[in-house]
Amino acid sequence: MSEWRYIATRMHGDGTETVLDWDVPLDDVSVQEALSGHGGVDGKISPEIARLKDPQGKPIFKPWSTAIYAEASGQIRGGGILTDLPMDGPSLSIDTIGHTGYWAKQPWIWEHKFDTADPLEVDRLIITEFQKQRGFNLGLTPVGDRKSRMVRMSESVSGSKELYYLGWWQTLDLDRERQQLAEFGGYEWTVGHRWSGERIVHEIEYGYPRIGARRTDLRFVVGENVPDNIGATDDGDEYASHVLVLGAGQGRKMVRAQDSQTTDRLGRWAVVSDKSIGKDQIAQTRATSTLKALSGELDITEIEVLDHPNAPVGSYRAGDEILIQSGPGWADFGDLWVRVMGVIHHPEKNTSTLQIRRGEKIT
Repeated sequence: MSEWRYIATRMHGDGTETVLDWDVPLDDVSVQEALSGHGGVDGKISPEIARLKDPQGKPIFKPWSTAIYAEASGQIRGGGILTDLPMDGPSLSIDTIGHTGYWAKQPWIWEHKFDTADPLEVDRLIITEFQKQRGFNLGLTPVGDRKSRMVRMSESVSGSKELYYLGWWQTLDLDRERQQLAEFGGYEWTVGHRWSGERIVHEIEYGYPRIGARRTDLRFVVGENVPDNIGATDDGDEYASHVLVLGAGQGRKMVRAQDSQTTDRLGRWAVVSDKSIGKDQIAQTRATSTLKALSGELDITEIEVLDHPNAPVGSYRAGDEILIQSGPGWADFGDLWVRVMGVIHHPEKNTSTLQIRRGEKIT
């Protein structure tokens, strides 16, 4: 069983941080990790604790200044930057977002243009250049794969070439831009934190085409470390033979893409409307990935796992493939390989929720 503690730091914006408290007394804690997502740490502090106040009697925690890290048995399992600090009498809520969430709703204040380029390289550019601004440096370092695939990022519009721009006049949400680049390039990423002496190192790890590994060394078995029968859904809304994606623009000028597959069922359309999609290539990638997810196969979306020698906390991560062995019942699927899309640790319960998808439903 893992021993947890929660560490609060002050981020200085120059890539360094100072510890405010080595053992924050958090309750109702959830520690989140996500594949190509931000994760974070949430919890509550109650009642009031004098050491967690400044000389003026206010909490030492400040949104967009304080970071919280969750450590299990000496290893950092999650972290995030404080975004909100709701106070309700003696109860103080700690709401954070993982470090890559810092790019959400932030603009690109320069101008870069691309014709054919590697989207992963552009993503790395966004991570590194944005942090060069004074006061914006989290110390988040790109690691892992440096390249994905070369993609024509420009488009032909009315007979002329329209380049792909990162520009101050249009790129106003770098998180959304990064999500589109990952779709474009077909790569994945995760965020991790680790100790280097007494310093916390922050890394965004890229993987092309995938991140994670097939874990034949771990066991996830109903009745052992999976406490309950696993619920499965055969949902008709999770099936489509055709997908239509509609993006930016109006009327006939809308960005549009579609894809289809041959099935043994009736034909059925799924429509995806997303005004943030401004390129035909991105729309086509979205159509293909959505179609794959809507195969209609019996699906499992999450399981509860005990902190157990079969698979201790920290032995698996988002991106890994794991083998689940089910129990008897309608949803008895035998042995099934699934992909871990996200992990939510519940330290007080000694359990973790694994958000999963069947491997064949993921591009």
